Parts: sequence; C-alpha cells; structure tokens
Amino acid sequence: MKFHSIILARGGSVGIPRKNIKEINGLPLIAHTIKQCQKGGISNIYTSSDDQEILEIASGYGSKVIQRPDNLSTANSTSEEGWIHALSEISTINYQEDWIFAPQITSPIRHAEDINQACKLAETMKFDSILSVVEFDDFFLWETKDSTIKPLNHDFRRRKRRQEIGTKTLLENGSFYIFRPGGLISYNNRLHGKIGYYKMEKYKMFQIDEPADVEIVEYYLKKYNIGN
Repeated sequence: MKFHSIILARGGSVGIPRKNIKEINGLPLIAHTIKQCQKGGISNIYTSSDDQEILEIASGYGSKVIQRPDNLSTANSTSEEGWIHALSEISTINYQEDWIFAPQITSPIRHAEDINQACKLAETMKFDSILSVVEFDDFFLWETKDSTIKPLNHDFRRRKRRQEIGTKTLLENGSFYIFRPGGLISYNNRLHGKIGYYKMEKYKMFQIDEPADVEIVEYYLKKYNIGN
C-alpha cells in the first residue's frame, strides 16, 4: 500500500491571476502544498498542470510533473478529469491497493500532521474515500431568491439555543481528499463507497479564491507556524 499525491494546478485563474504560483509568506502558493506533502510522509508527489512555469516551479520544490492537455484545463474542466488523466500518466500505481492523496493548493492552512493522520485513517481500511472537514456547533443557513430569504436548515420561529442543538454541522473545507484510484475511475467521483472524514480545526477552513483572502490565509499560516 502506497500513498501518491496528485496536485492539480491549472494555469488560468479568474479571481487572482497566476494564483497557484502567487507568493504567499515568501513561497509560491503551490510550494506550501508540496512541502506539506513531503513533511507528511508522502514521497510520490505529482503536479499536473497545463502551464510550463507552474510545472518548473513544482519540479524545483521536489514534485514530479505531468503535462495536462489544454482541453482538460479549462474553467469547466473537473478535478476528476485532471486526476484520471494523471493516473493514465503514472505507471507505478496499484489501482486497488494504493491511495491518492489529493490536496487543494488554494487551501494551504494545513499541518503536515494533518496529512499524516488522515493517511493513517485511510490505512484502517474502514473507508473507500475520505474528505477533510471542519465542525460547527451551530450553523444557520439561509437561501436568497428574488430579493427574499428563507431558512434552509432551521426554523427561525423556534430558534434553538446553542446548547440545544443536537446534531453538529460538518463543512467540507476542500483542504484534501483521499481515495482509491480504482474507485475514482469506476464512479468518476472523488467520493465513493463508504465515505469517512478527517476533522480539522476551524481556522483551516479559509482558502484563497479572491484577493481579500490572501491576507487572511497569510495571517493563519504565520500564527500557527505553517510554511517555511
């Protein structure tokens, strides 16, 4: 049983140009994820990208690289398409026994220990796929439509106190996914079979999508000593 990390790093970005290689606390954004995978005990690390500069930077930080075709690198391309293409380029993966650790570059607020412990959860063989989450004790959701709003997961007329809420809400924070290569191909979905979760601290929910997110992520990386 081996763990292989496949990092998807498309060249295009709408919110922040060249986002995946933007400098964050002194490192290209992608370098944070590569270094975390290395420290987390994953030796087989691959970066898939359509962009030569991204591939060169990833290689410089110790990742193997996969040239992704342009038709799988559009704004409408799915991560599943990118992972499946990467699998077709890697000959050393056992589709039934090995695991793919798939981190999201734009969610760099993670410790190497998160990666290590999540992989240990996979090794228990209790699950077919795993996602990272953060937990909320109370999380009231509202839906907007035609300038009006309505509650999705609560009755505002009978609002419960925090200590009365029995169920906890798990938010998929997108930090990483773990799955079997064979399962990804069979279901064309990162999550399949019996799904497990790895719970992270709430501050690890922040990710970089818009320029305003950069300062927040940099703050938490520094505060919790994550990075270089």
